[in-house]
Amino acid sequence: EIYTLSLHDALPISKSRWRQERGVLLDVGPHALDLLTAVLGPVADLQASACRGVLRLELGHESGALSTAILSGHVPTNSGPIVRLIGPTGILDADLMPTSLDFLDNVVGPFTAAVVDGDPHPCDARRGLELQQLIAIAERMLA
Repeated sequence: EIYTLSLHDALPISKSRWRQERGVLLDVGPHALDLLTAVLGPVADLQASACRGVLRLELGHESGALSTAILSGHVPTNSGPIVRLIGPTGILDADLMPTSLDFLDNVVGPFTAAVVDGDPHPCDARRGLELQQLIAIAERMLA
């Protein structure tokens, strides 16, 4: 199975100094990797390339799935983050704005429950470390 994720950030915050200095890999890269690994499983192989402010991450997952993330921080639109997942069964556009009901149900609800119940959540510090290790691999390839 082959999947493509396109993630573009057009929010005014994308003009912040650290985003301009560090680029799209550190800006939206962790979010793209988080989405792809949550759905397709851990990464076994990663390749990274960039051209004209657009970053391409090609991932081979331990599950056998292949995915590509195309990332940009410079999209001329008035919307928020744009996420499109293309896979064997079709296209899924996702609304990642913090005000959307999907975001509240799928992100805020489970986080609140984990805090109240004291149960660990799969998106804990270990998960963050795994994502940062993938970012570091991609940074070395782009250097």
